[in-house]
Amino acid sequence: MKKINISVALFFVLIGFAYANPTDTQIQQSANILGVPFEDLKQFVQIYHIRDIPTETIEISVIQLAQELETNQLRTDFIYKGKILKINGYVINNVRRERNNIIITLGNIPYYSIEVYFNESEFSRLININRGQNITIIGNYVESESPYSARINNASIVQVNANDILDLNLFGR
Repeated sequence: MKKINISVALFFVLIGFAYANPTDTQIQQSANILGVPFEDLKQFVQIYHIRDIPTETIEISVIQLAQELETNQLRTDFIYKGKILKINGYVINNVRRERNNIIITLGNIPYYSIEVYFNESEFSRLININRGQNITIIGNYVESESPYSARINNASIVQVNANDILDLNLFGR
């Protein structure tokens, strides 16, 4: 009977450690692997009560994601849903607010777009983002909304390429 009680207690102790909040060291290691600022990841972990920090990210461009969606939307959702993506693309619509989110639309070619949802904590970084700018974001792939559009939640800006600006008038936008 003592062996069973000790095993059960050990199980609960291990479960408690497995679900404990990540340490600053773990957050720093994940931030380095993901290529995001430590403070941004720490804030993200605290706001959303993240207990398991992703240690890998999938890098993909808007064009690559759009091609995969067009080829097989169901497979694309299966592969990326719930994964952390690092996406590069051009801002094709004005930054806007919707409820408690700030939203931008990334695209590289006409008709393909990715709706990127940021939290209010990103406001100061988004205030200077304009249509046509090339940016890189990191966020959680939710799902495709059509074969031509996908949604990313809880995003953060990784990089703004200030010298790379797309003339959206070429595409009638």
